[in-house]
This record gives sequence, C-alpha cells and structure tokens, in this order.
Amino acid sequence: MKNTIWEKRIPTLLGIFFILIGIGLTSLLVRQGIIFIGKAAPALSPKQVSVTNVTDSSLTVSYLTDENTVGSVNYGKDQKFGQIARDDRDQENNSLTPRKIHNITLRNLSPMTKYYFSITNGEENYLNGELPYNAQTGQVISEVPPEQVPISGKAITAKGTAPKEALIFASLDGSQKISTLLKGDGSYIIPLNSLRTADFSTYFDFSKPTITMEIIGDDFTKSVVITSIGQNPIPTVTLSKDYDFSLGSEPIATDSGEMQALSNLSTTQAEEENKVTIETPVENANFTDSRPIFSGTSTPNEKVTITINSDEPIEVTVTADSAGNWTYRPDQELPPGQHTITISSKDSTGATRFITRSFIVYASGTQIADATPPPPSISPSPPEVSPSPTLAPSPTPTVFPTATLAPSPTPTNAPTPSLSLSPTPIGSPTPTLAPPGSSSVTGFGILGMTIALFGVLLFLLSRGRVAL
Repeated sequence: MKNTIWEKRIPTLLGIFFILIGIGLTSLLVRQGIIFIGKAAPALSPKQVSVTNVTDSSLTVSYLTDENTVGSVNYGKDQKFGQIARDDRDQENNSLTPRKIHNITLRNLSPMTKYYFSITNGEENYLNGELPYNAQTGQVISEVPPEQVPISGKAITAKGTAPKEALIFASLDGSQKISTLLKGDGSYIIPLNSLRTADFSTYFDFSKPTITMEIIGDDFTKSVVITSIGQNPIPTVTLSKDYDFSLGSEPIATDSGEMQALSNLSTTQAEEENKVTIETPVENANFTDSRPIFSGTSTPNEKVTITINSDEPIEVTVTADSAGNWTYRPDQELPPGQHTITISSKDSTGATRFITRSFIVYASGTQIADATPPPPSISPSPPEVSPSPTLAPSPTPTVFPTATLAPSPTPTNAPTPSLSLSPTPIGSPTPTLAPPGSSSVTGFGILGMTIALFGVLLFLLSRGRVAL
C-alpha cells in the first residue's frame, strides 16, 4: 500500500481550511453590502446640503441628488437619532415620490439644542464624512416680529415653461438664510416677517433692504437675483440667467452674469409724480367682504397687473380708464386671514412701478370696529375695465422658518453655525460603509472567492476526484 502524501489526509484538511476561509471572507463582505454591487450609488449622494429656516422649534434640511430618489432625514438629540422626517411634499401628499431636489422640515424641536442627523436616499444612508451632520436651533424670541410683506415672483426655464421643481435660497445682509420651493406654475412666495439675524438671536430689522436669492432648478441650472424688498412682485426670471433689480425693474440679463439695470425713482415718487397708486386698500385694512373691491390709479389706458397672494394666488390684468382709474373685484371669495395685493404698471415715463399693500379678510358675520367697507362710489364692473383673471395653480405650503447647520454656542450663547448655509457643497458626504464597487473591496471579494475555489480543488484532489 503506497504511503503517499495524499493518503495522509493533509491535503483534505488544507482544502477544507481554505474553503472555510474563502467562504467566511466572502460572507462577511456580502453581509456588509459592499461586494457584488457593480456600482455604488454616487448619483444618490447628497449634494449642496444646507440647513435653513432656523427657529427655536424647527429647521429645514435641503439637498440635491443627481438622480430621482426618495429622501428622508434621521435625526435626534444624540447620534442614535431615533426620529425620521420625510420630504415636506411627501408629508403633505402622504406618499413617497422620487425627486432630485429634497426639502425636509424637522419640527417640534427644543430651543437652543443641537440635533444630529443623517440623510437616507433610497436604501443608502449618508453622513458628513464619518460623523453625522449637526445643526442647532435658535433661542426663543419674546419680542413681536416686524410687519413685513412677503417677496413673490416667478421663475421659468429657457423654454418658457415652469421648471419641474426648484429651490430658492434668500437672505439679506446680516440675516439668516431662508428657503422655499417653487410652486407648480413656477411662482414663489417668501415670507419675511419672521426672518432672524444670522445668529438667530433676534428678528431682522430690515435696515438693509437688498435681498439676494439663488434659484436652483432640478437640472441644476441656477440664477442669482438681487432686488429690493420694496419691489414686489419681482419680475419673472429665466433660470440660467442672473438679474439685478436693485436699481430698476427691467434689467438686461446675460448668461455670463453681467447685469445692467435702469435707474428708477422711488415708489413714493412714482405714486406722487406718476399717479401709479393703490387707493383701496390702505395698508393693513380690514374687510368683512370676502370679495373686496380694489382700486387705484395709473397712466390712462395703461394695463395694470394685479397679484393677490392668498391660499390660491390670483393674478389678473385690468386696464385703467381714460382718466387713469382702475378697479377690480375677485370672482371668487378670499379665505379669512392675512393677504397682500401687489400691482405693477407703467408710469408716464414708461418705467414699471410696483406697489404692495397688506390687508385682512375676516370671516362672514365677524363684527369688527375698523373694518374697511367697500367704497360705495366705485362700480365693480366699469365699462372701461377689462379684467382677465388667471389663477396660479396648486400652491405649495409656505416655508416654515427653520435652522442652520452645526451652530456651536459661543460664550455669549449665540449659536454659530459650523457649516455654510449657502447652497454650495459642504464636502463630499460619504456612506458609513466602504463604497460598493471600489477597487479595494472588489479585490477582497475576488480574493475570498479564489481562496474558496482553491480549497475546493485541493479537497477534490485529495479525494481522488480530480487527477493532476
């Protein structure tokens, strides 16, 4: 009987050993989800992560992805998280929709508290490097917020259509950054009455009236718009072009971002010298009529564009009569609550003037001492006026004020954000695990399978199943 090495069973034991090592290594990598995936999901990695709309009880996390995906935020007061927030639109519609632009509001937060969060896109979880993102809420402000009308306007694509979705960031010099989503028709409303300073400690005083906005579409085209908060609504802008309305109402916008603007008279001068006015309502007027009559003056026979910001914004165009008077009464009832009316019309010099008034509509039957009754001398349908109302479809919810990234309390207890709030990349967020499909991971996977195959071959040789 030959006493060869094959009969000593050593190759059999070695074969089994190699098989177990190969299977163990391969199984470990498979369990971690980092092998046998041909591509990591770089298209789902969050980009331009921003925290905006900071208050003492809420904040908004927004970011972009290269491909449509369902996004959510895991958050909590420690790095165990424990709570989940979905996209604002998914919460409103009670459904999950893949998107490229993600806007997620965290609510019911505690004042002056640091929150940690991660971002989940599809089935992938993302951190800010190896650590969670973090943001701190502001302090409670006891003072009454200032009265300030919202900024409104509209953005379109180069084809003249509304973008599928777009996100707007806005701030004034020394203020926090706020954000909101474009509505389905490309319009937007940015409330300013609860705007805070950059450290979130108090309400902004609007001593510097120039506001800067960045509008980012779902194809990542961006426009920068600079304007005065007194000009409302802001003229329609085309994504991919930059505008400066701070000196006038009709600038020449270029793709390169070089902007020219026409100088303009102040709104007060326009009303006094060129008779572009809103006579009804006066500022902060009260109405018990849910279809109040609005009136004013403009250049004789000139068109007047009227925008009423309500739950369903109304935009109409009427024509002033030969004496320069115009009136308008909505066809539908306005819901009770705060509203604004903005008119735009050309004066005798050809410059476009913008005027805004705030007013309140009370529910039918409400008794108020200072309600503004409809002017009896104005007819709701004068023959010279030809209103043609058009309703702006499906408004999105008004943005909730919310928070900035990683504010670290300073000795004065003023939160200081540790991450930039501007809509620019704050780094390359990476998943908690090694990226699938990387060369090192793939090499380990191949090594594991090679070891297992070598063990199988050695085992078969030792059993005489395969001849050398």
